[in-house]
Amino acid sequence: MISLSRGNRVVLLVYGLLAVLILGGVSWGTLATLRLERDQGARDLVDAALGVIDRRLGPVVGNEASRPYSEYNACRVPEYVYSDDPDIRPETLVQASPLYFETLQPWIRLHFQVSPEGIWQSPQLPDACLWFAAFPEPDERLLHERRALLASLQEACVSYDVLADRVAAARARDCQYQCHPAETCRGAGRLAAGASPPTGQSVKECLGRGGSWSQVQSTLLPDESCDPLTVAQRNLGSPPLTDRGEADVGVATSGMTPVWIDCEEHPLHQLAFIRSVEVAQSLYFQGFLVDWDMLEKELLAEVALFLPDADLVPVTDSTSAGRNRPVVLPNVEIEADALAAAAVPWSSTHLLLVMVWAGTLAVLGGIGVGIRGLLSLTERRTQFAYAVTHELRTPLTTLRLYTDMLASGMVKKEDQAGYFQTLSAEAERLTEMVSGVLEYARVENRAVALHLESLSVSDLMESIREHCDARCRSAGKSLVVDVNGLGPADVTTDVQLVRQVITNLVDNACKHSRGAEDPRITVRAAAHQGDRIALEVEDRGPGLSVSDRQTVFKPFRRGCNASQSSSGVGLGLALARSWSHLLDGRLELVNDAEHRAGACFRLTIPRRHK
Repeated sequence: MISLSRGNRVVLLVYGLLAVLILGGVSWGTLATLRLERDQGARDLVDAALGVIDRRLGPVVGNEASRPYSEYNACRVPEYVYSDDPDIRPETLVQASPLYFETLQPWIRLHFQVSPEGIWQSPQLPDACLWFAAFPEPDERLLHERRALLASLQEACVSYDVLADRVAAARARDCQYQCHPAETCRGAGRLAAGASPPTGQSVKECLGRGGSWSQVQSTLLPDESCDPLTVAQRNLGSPPLTDRGEADVGVATSGMTPVWIDCEEHPLHQLAFIRSVEVAQSLYFQGFLVDWDMLEKELLAEVALFLPDADLVPVTDSTSAGRNRPVVLPNVEIEADALAAAAVPWSSTHLLLVMVWAGTLAVLGGIGVGIRGLLSLTERRTQFAYAVTHELRTPLTTLRLYTDMLASGMVKKEDQAGYFQTLSAEAERLTEMVSGVLEYARVENRAVALHLESLSVSDLMESIREHCDARCRSAGKSLVVDVNGLGPADVTTDVQLVRQVITNLVDNACKHSRGAEDPRITVRAAAHQGDRIALEVEDRGPGLSVSDRQTVFKPFRRGCNASQSSSGVGLGLALARSWSHLLDGRLELVNDAEHRAGACFRLTIPRRHK
């Protein structure tokens, strides 16, 4: 076998490099797409969990944001008074706050109010005014817990000024996170001075979530009250300023803002929702304290369906705006190991990747097959040129030498007849070579027309005997034809083409079995599976080697066991197989296990050619 030329090796190298680059690019794109798909899957899980938290907290916080400012004082002035007595004035009457007896969420520990003087008070603690209310008082244990908690807030926690700064920073964060510049945050006043308009990812993030919550909370806020100053001050628990008289003042409230309150007893676990109340240029804070441990457990139980290993982490950095935060509770962030390995279900993206890979492999495979065919054609052309020129050189050399000797008179008259016979034999040899090459070209180009005729198997075998017997005798072989009981059977085929196939097989057997002790070459007929007939040619030679069995039907191949004196370009078996295909048949080398000595080739053809 002739090795690949340098040019062919360069072609294969370039193709290999291009294939590696293309497959590498497709692999990188596949990994990047799957990574994005996984990240999107994790993002969907987080968004679902955030939605659960927002839906759980939104109604509660919205309800608290809608409370009138007066409900945060234990003794408030009634909003409506119906009496026929003209001497009864509303500001002279008081009633208990609904927060005193209302059933609240278990994780809401205490409602509170902080005055500009730094006084903490709660509408849920009894006062002298409560005897007007016909409601039962809470048990002493609950009252004791509330008083201790309020005292802890006032004594151990931050002062009014520090609380104001904390609320301002949280308000600025919420305004930025929810796509609202500072000046549009209702009731923020000086509290939102540190906010800056949102940009980039913050805007994109809040368009679907943050902005909607800000709008919802703004619609729930109580309308700005316009009360007499003494009424407003009494509702806020402050001593009246008599020098201001009965002038009406506006009372404006803001939305609820979650704030972490640092206390020595519970650092970073005192979560409060706080709003500001502005009246007569004075700023009060109202809100409720949350049992964070209880609320955290409740929220994690709610999101366990999406993120079973999630955790809620308090966030104290007011300048950051992380994506994994609820809108209602933006100072808490979700952390979960599932975000790094979120399960990605089968989607259209995966189908598209499969199609891309299939198309890429198909294109590379097609190009590879084309290159292989081109290289094979180039190799076959090289082998053809090598084989033909090698075989033509010997007879042409003989023809030229003998012709020159005859023309120069170097050959005696009595020896000239032998020289002329040699010249005729070499000319015949050249004719057979050229005919074989032309016939192979005709078969390859499908330029052979079939001539079908019907005859018996015995007549077909007799035709083969007449055509091959002389060839075998000239090679020192004896031809044995075995009809095998199929003589009367009819067959319709191209008899001349069948005879050419068998003749090539017989010639090949004669060449490769020279020197064998048994000179027989057997041609036998046998019934084959289906409506087919088999013709076998068997010799008693040394058989074929393993390498020969793999390449025996390839053109321009000569077996290793061919004698040095045998000639040919290696087209006999290649032509025989091509002819068998034209006959709708099959030519194969029979397994050596069936024929222990020599080689056996089997031609199977249909009894009725279509």
